[in-house]
Amino acid sequence: WRIDNAIAWAKKLNADGVIVFCHWGCKQTSGAAQLVKRRLEAAGFPTLVLDGDGCDSGNVNDGQMVTRLQAFLELLEGCR
Repeated sequence: WRIDNAIAWAKKLNADGVIVFCHWGCKQTSGAAQLVKRRLEAAGFPTLVLDGDGCDSGNVNDGQMVTRLQAFLELLEGCR
C-alpha cells in the first residue's frame, strides 16, 4: 500500500524522480528499500535510495551524500 501511495503521489506531482531515505537502524525501511526502488522505477521514476542516520548526522559522510545527490540530479537532467 505504501509503495502504491508513493507512486500515486509521484504521478500527481509530475515528479522527475524519487529519493527514498533509508535510515540505517530501521529494519522495515532497510528491508523494503530495494523493493520500493524497483516498483518506482518500473512505474517510470528514477529512484535514489539514500542511506543515512536520521538521528545522528555525525554518522553521515557529508561529502559522499552530496556526491550521490549531485549524480542523481545529473541523471535526472539527462532524462529530460
